[in-house]
Amino acid sequence: MELIHGQLTAQHQIIMKLLQIHGITISSTSPGDKPPEIKLNYPPNIFNAEAFDNYTLTFNCSAEDKQGTNKGIKNISLYLTDYQNNNFNLNETITFSGTNQEETALFTKTLLIGNYTWNCLVYDNGNNFDWAANRTLKIKKKQNETIKNASCCCGLQVSAAPEIAGQNEKVLIAADVSNLLTGLAATPSEITDLNISIYKVDNNTYTTIIIDIPMTYLSDGLWYYEFYTKNNATGTYIASVKMLTNQTTPFIKEASSAFTIGEKISGLTIIGVSPDLINTNKTARLAAEIKYNGIAVDSSLISNASLVIEKINGSAQNYTPQIDDGIIYLDGAFNETGIYYLDWTAAYLMQTRTAREIIVIVDWEELLEDINETVNVELLNLIKENRQYLLELLTDMEFLQEFSEEEIFLITDSVNSMTKVIDYLEKGDITNEEAEQQFNQIRQDLEDQLGIKLTGSAIGITSADIKPSPFKNLGEKLKDWRSLLFFILLLMVSMTLIIILMLTRIIKTGYADKPIKQIKIKRKQPKTYEKRRYEILIDKIRQKLESRKSKPVEIQPKSIRIKEDYVNSLNQFLLNAVDKGCTKGDIKIMLINKGWSRSFVDNYCDKFFEENKEKFIKRKI
Repeated sequence: MELIHGQLTAQHQIIMKLLQIHGITISSTSPGDKPPEIKLNYPPNIFNAEAFDNYTLTFNCSAEDKQGTNKGIKNISLYLTDYQNNNFNLNETITFSGTNQEETALFTKTLLIGNYTWNCLVYDNGNNFDWAANRTLKIKKKQNETIKNASCCCGLQVSAAPEIAGQNEKVLIAADVSNLLTGLAATPSEITDLNISIYKVDNNTYTTIIIDIPMTYLSDGLWYYEFYTKNNATGTYIASVKMLTNQTTPFIKEASSAFTIGEKISGLTIIGVSPDLINTNKTARLAAEIKYNGIAVDSSLISNASLVIEKINGSAQNYTPQIDDGIIYLDGAFNETGIYYLDWTAAYLMQTRTAREIIVIVDWEELLEDINETVNVELLNLIKENRQYLLELLTDMEFLQEFSEEEIFLITDSVNSMTKVIDYLEKGDITNEEAEQQFNQIRQDLEDQLGIKLTGSAIGITSADIKPSPFKNLGEKLKDWRSLLFFILLLMVSMTLIIILMLTRIIKTGYADKPIKQIKIKRKQPKTYEKRRYEILIDKIRQKLESRKSKPVEIQPKSIRIKEDYVNSLNQFLLNAVDKGCTKGDIKIMLINKGWSRSFVDNYCDKFFEENKEKFIKRKI
């Protein structure tokens, strides 16, 4: 039997249906060749779920073809009955290039209440095919009593992007929650818990990767969780989300989505690389990398490239991006603040891949102009300096082996939380007291979970809480080390002179045969004070605060003061980056990834390096 464009002839379908009714698994092989092997990963056999009207489910099938003369997966098709378990027909076919010996197909379907039978069919390059054993599933009707006297009955949809990820990549799990009674997006006040668990599926065996981790609320009706694949084994994974509402009768609902972890560089991949944070009315580049086996693909072979930009709780627009080797991109400016989805699609060698990003559009200039005059500037600067300290610590993480993945995540989350506090305080959305309370909570969480490992002392404490240390600052520490080094060198010179004098006396007097009296010089071991450079950095911050308290504050126009602060911070960031060996290109990429527009970064960096070229004349920038 031969599959043409992923479909069977009517005669073949009838024969296969009759065989499957009797539980017979069939396969076909061309002479001298071997068939591929198909595996049904999800859902498991005799799967049961509940829903009020319909249920979204992702069917996951994988195939391999490593034997025979025509190795290579050509396509995988999903066969599915209707909700009455009749009419077992082709539902969808996914076509591959035929160059890979392993492929995975994901079919996301919305099912009505009812009973279903399903299976997957695979074909290789030699038109050899294979079926698995049929599986059944049932979608049951939820009882109406569950939502009696309820203030909210929430619908839940879960999605994972990308559907196929490599190792050491990020998978974005999104949960879209809606109020089925009002038709509006659900609010956090309507949800008691929204937790995610991730399982690895292998031959109907589920291995727990994470369990009941709270998801983060992003915007109206949208919660998310970022799962880092790290070095988890390749295979199929299920992201299962459980929701509990605060109704009179608590309402629990679950939904799931599947994704696959493949080899680190295998097949076609598309990854969004757009900035996470973009300023309004500033030109920015939205982009996605397209690679095949880890190598940028030829632009002439990329087809059907598209980008859908959808504002959450807003409209969606379709765009045709520019195409270059290994990348598709779109340059433009946003004129509205908000949170946006970027859905990329592109095809290469008859394979189509998708990727989703989330970006945030803000108006920093408006925020800076609207800073509330009643803001406690000292508190604001303290939070900013602590945030800067954590950012510098994160920059150095790649050179350290002292922090686990969880600790790095905690530090990153603390930076984001401090940014929100600064934003709210500057806009006047919270009072000084509320900002101080939130900042103290962030600081306390860091101290409780990391303690002395982070700074050697509590981060952000005031000068009154600082305990005396052996060195007040880095200058005194270096000065003490110079004295110690001078003392050691003096001892070494003295010993050398004594030896020279003794040898001279022996040569002149001829008493070489007499035993030389050995003189033991007792030296005290230098007393060292170990102090991490991060503790030194926090000392600098405290000294800065003390100097500000002692100096009269010069009142400047608000806009000028803010501009100078940001320019000084940016210049310091560039100097630190150069000191760490970063090139101009590296620095530009870091700034773009932090949300600055490409045009601003190019102009500012070029001007900065031109003004400071004398300092960097010996460096390769």
